[in-house]
Amino acid sequence: MTTPSPTTAELYPRLAAMLTGPDAPNAFDAAVIDVRADLAIACAREGRAEDAALQVEELVKDCRRELTGDDPRTARAEEAKAEVWRLIESVGEKS
Repeated sequence: MTTPSPTTAELYPRLAAMLTGPDAPNAFDAAVIDVRADLAIACAREGRAEDAALQVEELVKDCRRELTGDDPRTARAEEAKAEVWRLIESVGEKS
């Protein structure tokens, strides 16, 4: 049995909660990168191509600027970018 993919309705509040409060992780914490990547992918799955593209392009840009190219968090961002564009293109092909 597969776990359903999280939705943007779940991920936006999760990201906001992660980034607030005295115990908030660094913006480049792996958990934050994962939620940002999942959010971009969820936007693409929900047919929100413009939001997805903006989210993932910003994520990749941030990681490239602040982390090394061989950092696993940068790799996660790059993988999310590939998935977002794959989803966007597949929706375009169905239209």
